[in-house]
Amino acid sequence: MDYPASKGGEFRILRKGTSEWTCLPGPPPGSKHDAPGCFDSVFFQWVKDDLAGRAQHIERLGVSYMFMGQWVPGASGGEFHVGPHIMVVTPHPEDLQGFTRGGWNGTYIIHLPGPDQVDKWFLVIPVHQADER
Repeated sequence: MDYPASKGGEFRILRKGTSEWTCLPGPPPGSKHDAPGCFDSVFFQWVKDDLAGRAQHIERLGVSYMFMGQWVPGASGGEFHVGPHIMVVTPHPEDLQGFTRGGWNGTYIIHLPGPDQVDKWFLVIPVHQADER
């Protein structure tokens, strides 16, 4: 699928798949980097609700993966590249406490970008270190 052209708009089917997974070619319009990802039905609903400005309701674990990695905000400003990784959302975000925040060393938690997103944490599990290039 492709992202909606505007907030709250419809996702456009690029090619019909055969499973419950949905893949997006990159981030929403206006993003600086290309970061395609694939999402199970729970994680994709979480993404759709966030992009539409709706409250997110997660009833079970949701899983996503990004084999090309993603650029994320750094703790001291700027950005850094996270290598290929798996992401998990949970209906019990309190279970994520105790994981490192920030992404520089192993499995960690991070929230969606933006100051109004700090309560939307998810687990990131790197599968390969990012290239230094």
